Amino acid sequence: MGCGASQQQEQAPPPKEEGPKPLTQAEKNAIAAQALKDAMSWALDQSLMFTKKVESWVDDAEIKIKVPVQEKIDSLLEKVAKVPLVGGSLAEALKKTTDPFEEAFADAAMTIAASAKTRTKFSEVIDGITVDDAIVLCRAGGVSACVDYVKAAAEDKVKAALEPIVEEIMSEHTLTNIWGGFIEKFNAAADKVSAVDPIEFNLNQYVMECAIGGIFTVMMRKEGEMRKAPGQAVSAAVRQAFGSPPDQWKRQ
Repeated sequence: MGCGASQQQEQAPPPKEEGPKPLTQAEKNAIAAQALKDAMSWALDQSLMFTKKVESWVDDAEIKIKVPVQEKIDSLLEKVAKVPLVGGSLAEALKKTTDPFEEAFADAAMTIAASAKTRTKFSEVIDGITVDDAIVLCRAGGVSACVDYVKAAAEDKVKAALEPIVEEIMSEHTLTNIWGGFIEKFNAAADKVSAVDPIEFNLNQYVMECAIGGIFTVMMRKEGEMRKAPGQAVSAAVRQAFGSPPDQWKRQ
């Protein structure tokens, strides 16, 4: 055997290329936390795109705003109608003042959803939420685990942040005038009818709570859509966290 063959046998084999190291738990947690943030931001944007249209608040049964204290209104109308001679016409006139309510409540909620300040405040509150186990939320069953968590953790903070914005909007909105005029007529009629108390009602708070509830409701739907098709999601973190188990996640 020649010296060339001997040298070839003595050469060390080339080092094996090492594959990528598995993700640490900290890295997995970071991916899930980013996915949660991205998913909620996307769901919020989608929700606000939907709720900034007045017809959404009119046609969508899940977020449509009901006229408040309707039972009390119906009770008064029934009693007024029984007043001899003039009751029927008085009840009809009072009822007509309620006709614009549906569209006015829808428009008020739409105005809140369409405000850039609403988007900013919602985002600030959501971004400030700390999540102990984002992986569990991303991998949870159901359709809205993430929004459910955010809603439970942040709804009161969202209300507090939006309260001055809602007050500003409602101070100039037609609903305030319509509602105020109705309440004045209702209470005047209630004074003349037994067993009907005047209405004392916080209109701004009711509209704000309905608007926030509607925005969260649509966010839940959007999360459900995203969970069905995570591969079409807006970020790599979302596609990984919602689309595959943590042991399949990769560094980006």
